[in-house]
Amino acid sequence: MKKNPILKAEVKSVYLKNQVSEKVTYLEIPSGISKASFARDIKSGAVQFREISNLLEKKKQSSYIVISAEDLESGYMAVMYHAACMHTMTAADEGAECVEYDESPDYDNFSLSGTEDEEWCGEEWCECWNLIPVLRPRDLQDHLHNSNENIFFSGFPMQQTNMGTNHRPYWMDCKKEAICIVTGDPVGMGGFSTSSDQNMLETLRYFESNRVVYLLMIQPDSSRFEYLDEEYDDGFIPMGYEDMLRNNIVLSFMAEEARVFLPPEKEKQFYKYILKGNFAKYGIKTRRGFSYERLLNLIVSMKNSRTCELIEKVVRYALKDRDVSTEIELCNDDFQFVDRFAGNVNRRMDSKQRKSAKERMMTELIGMSEVKQQVLDIVNVMKYNRMRAQMKISNGSYHNVHVMLGAPGTAKTTVAELMGQIMVEEKLLPDNRFICVNGAELKGMYVGHSAPKTKALFENYDIIVIDEAYSLVDDSGNTDSFSKEAIAQLIIELEAHSMDKLVIFAGYGGKDVSGKNNKMHDFINANPGIKSRITSTFYFSSYSADEMVEIFLNHAKMQKYVVEKSAQQYLYDYFAERIKDENFGNGREARSLLETCVVYAAKRVFSAEKKKYSVQELKQITSEDVRIAIAKSKEFNDTQSLRKERTIGFEAYH
Repeated sequence: MKKNPILKAEVKSVYLKNQVSEKVTYLEIPSGISKASFARDIKSGAVQFREISNLLEKKKQSSYIVISAEDLESGYMAVMYHAACMHTMTAADEGAECVEYDESPDYDNFSLSGTEDEEWCGEEWCECWNLIPVLRPRDLQDHLHNSNENIFFSGFPMQQTNMGTNHRPYWMDCKKEAICIVTGDPVGMGGFSTSSDQNMLETLRYFESNRVVYLLMIQPDSSRFEYLDEEYDDGFIPMGYEDMLRNNIVLSFMAEEARVFLPPEKEKQFYKYILKGNFAKYGIKTRRGFSYERLLNLIVSMKNSRTCELIEKVVRYALKDRDVSTEIELCNDDFQFVDRFAGNVNRRMDSKQRKSAKERMMTELIGMSEVKQQVLDIVNVMKYNRMRAQMKISNGSYHNVHVMLGAPGTAKTTVAELMGQIMVEEKLLPDNRFICVNGAELKGMYVGHSAPKTKALFENYDIIVIDEAYSLVDDSGNTDSFSKEAIAQLIIELEAHSMDKLVIFAGYGGKDVSGKNNKMHDFINANPGIKSRITSTFYFSSYSADEMVEIFLNHAKMQKYVVEKSAQQYLYDYFAERIKDENFGNGREARSLLETCVVYAAKRVFSAEKKKYSVQELKQITSEDVRIAIAKSKEFNDTQSLRKERTIGFEAYH
């Protein structure tokens, strides 16, 4: 039986029945989650929790667990998964029956939406395995630590209330089950990063009798540090403190350690899993052609720190005027409101992101003036034909199908996407759903599968880039039954969608490519049905040394690095040599070299072994960083060339 996923985890808040009506923040852990169901969630997309799963496999479980996460939402989910699985495993060892959640779980337990109108008594609270108190340093440090004396050893600390009376905090009695302490967020989202090691160790030691102590250290992605120039008046930010503190805690308490970070390339898969889980939760079906990708792109662009919660809110908003007692079927139009919400967020971004696609193409892409003008000419032709159709002169027969030829790294895919965005902004395409696929991906695994795969591509996307289309055929230009099926369907779709889609065949080729290597030319000529529907061909030239330097500096600027001017001569000399190599990767090499420079910049900065570093230090890339990076890149390139020579034959050694 298919199982529904755990959609999210949140904290709840309640007030205790005591003299100060004390507020309690806690995680409620659902029962019935097992290692097997957890493994299914990971396999389906929740890959960031693999290290949590690994902890469950250990025979001896530590009572201290340090979890590093990039946001509170994923950190809370990690605690939830571990606590629930541990309870299931313990119950199984004791012979109790544990039932996994089924097709219709009690989703109120999964949503964990905050409520503050309940009242609990402290005695009941302390004995509940599935209610994990969430404590922040502001809850603890004033009570466990004192600058004049260590009150940790002088009796129980008392909390001073507004009424002038002393009150013993509720968490002082939470000495049996699990407890979660949140720390480490340097941009002020709920933790602390200024407490001393000693205070933190004393805090954790107080809870040594608890079954498990979760220390949740929030360490945001580096992109969120863009706020720090404004946040820190002295121009300094703490770097490396959390790493040192975590290491100290792990060694002092023999703690287990797990990192919960979702790789950028896996984001869409995970959030698509969450979105589909919400659809299952509310009994939603989607109409043919529904685009999960476009909806997720909009949601992720809103950069909410609680994306799982945001996804559920989006789904619920789409249902607000629906009769949920009947079968619900949604289409792309039902989520048009997300464009407005995402647009409101994007308008608050920097000026670069507010530029139109045309402005971005003209100002951000280096060189390629002929290609840019060709894009604008095609857009003008489509606008011209639209105006003629509106005046009932003629509908025209323009095929919006093109070929882009050039060496790897010459920005073919980037131009294709911007070209599509320009057409969307000019209302020449219905939507901006973009995809880039390799030609071989159109082939199905079985006979009869290739045609539906190709058809689905045109149903679900508006801007379609088919890269290396020649991979549909072998080196001799021959096609198997799978390729023939894909190409036949491709010709049908090109005719049916010649004006409401942008289709681009991209690959290695062009005027400067020798005949034997010009595979795109051979592929197009071998398929007259495709060739007759192609309107224009773009030729992308390789970059010059000056352009490569400019691309490198642009990448650095976008990532907020400052490169010393004296480094530019090193860059020019290096790229002047690289462009002569037949394996030159164009723009990709500029990005790769910058990444190598960052490695040596980090090595230089941390060799100082300081506790604080200025913003300027963390932005600077010196000439020496560039020189060392170039030396390492040359060494790598020489090694790669030698390997290729040795595969040719005996004569390559001479």
